Amino acid sequence: GLRADRKSRLDKGAVAVTPLTADDVLLVDTTGELMGFYPHAALVFVGKSLTAQGAQNMIEPGLCGVPVLVGPHTQNFRPVMADLLAAQALLQVADAASLESEIARLLASPAERTLLGQRAVKAVESRRGVVARSAQRLLAALRDYSAMRTGVPSGASM
Repeated sequence: GLRADRKSRLDKGAVAVTPLTADDVLLVDTTGELMGFYPHAALVFVGKSLTAQGAQNMIEPGLCGVPVLVGPHTQNFRPVMADLLAAQALLQVADAASLESEIARLLASPAERTLLGQRAVKAVESRRGVVARSAQRLLAALRDYSAMRTGVPSGASM
């Protein structure tokens, strides 16, 4: 019962069959534009996760506080998925029928959508800075290794 249109079709100059409203679906099938759409979405399904292609990024919609649904194929994001599932910050469905059912259920429950979005923001925010911290630890280990090999204490001036 939902009306939908593809963004790529509209970008090529096609006119929507009927004007899209807040109750319709815009399938954003273009690259590099999703972050601008996430904050306006009632919920987000992460593409490529119903097929064995490995899924797209579920971090970005989560960071925007949008409830996120994914299929079973999320192998490209195993650590992220583990964190988000543990925090009950997204919903994982088994197949297209389950996806349809969960979308209908969530659309009927604004409170649950809000809670999922809040959990997602919290889970994603808890991991901010992990790359910088990892790089600092790696550099410290390399300095220690270099000091051990050269006999020059790490942090010493030359």
